[in-house]
Amino acid sequence: MLLLGCRDGLTLVVIGLGLWQCCQGQWRWGLGSVALGTGWLLFLSHWLYPLLNDGQGIAALARFAPLGGSIGEILLNLLRNPLGIPELLDLREVGFFLVLLLLPLAWLWNWHSGPILLAGLPLLAVNLLSTNESQRDLLHHYNLPLVVLLVIAAIDGIASRPGLRRLLQTKRLMALAWLGLCWALLAKPGYFGSLYLSRLAVLVEHHQVLQSIPAGAAIAAPSHLAPHLSHRPTVELLRSPPGEAELRRWDHALLNPGDPGWGSSPAVMEQARQRFSAAGWRCQSVAADGLTLCRKPDRPG
Repeated sequence: MLLLGCRDGLTLVVIGLGLWQCCQGQWRWGLGSVALGTGWLLFLSHWLYPLLNDGQGIAALARFAPLGGSIGEILLNLLRNPLGIPELLDLREVGFFLVLLLLPLAWLWNWHSGPILLAGLPLLAVNLLSTNESQRDLLHHYNLPLVVLLVIAAIDGIASRPGLRRLLQTKRLMALAWLGLCWALLAKPGYFGSLYLSRLAVLVEHHQVLQSIPAGAAIAAPSHLAPHLSHRPTVELLRSPPGEAELRRWDHALLNPGDPGWGSSPAVMEQARQRFSAAGWRCQSVAADGLTLCRKPDRPG
């Protein structure tokens, strides 16, 4: 139940864990988990999300549009035409993704690892079928629950092979070197010295700017600043120049052509600034990196 309440995607893990229990002969727990996970997913898509989101269900279903517009339709089409699934996949991209996902630990698995690996199949299948490429890489969170299952599978494989266990005990440095190499190749550690720390010099300035915006203001901001405003009542990503509806809805906007954030570009930021200025908004540079704060004429701050 705790897992179900964390995130809708983890419902697939609960269903997978139910399949794992069935493979272990725990039919009562297994079928119960499958039923609970499936029921919760239907509850979210048909009742809770529409109630909280003006009648709209799970937004991520749009990523599976070639298969249908609802969970039931998607499952029915998969059952009707399973041989058509490869036509929906970029097999080269899928193959490369699977190699990256399995490379660090697959050599530690054996048939004892099979049941726990089965628990990851529902989530893996969804990530493979999605039209969103970010679900098939190791940079985003979509595959993080799979990693936990892969590690447990490796532990099961090691525990059932005394020879391998002794080898790992005597060759610890080699095992650690392999894991370190995989981390260096897959975790993009260079980001820690470049992308992740590139905004450190303006951190204090940005914090002061965010604090200066009135608490009740509706704000548009780049992707890297929006999380710091998530406690505000209205925060939207600035990924395209604002139209008339956005100009009416927003009170303040943060722009930075030099650092536009994910989903935007310097050109979009410059076009947005021109739109705001044409609408009478006051735009002022507020940080050394070019961060600009735009306000409606009748808004304080």
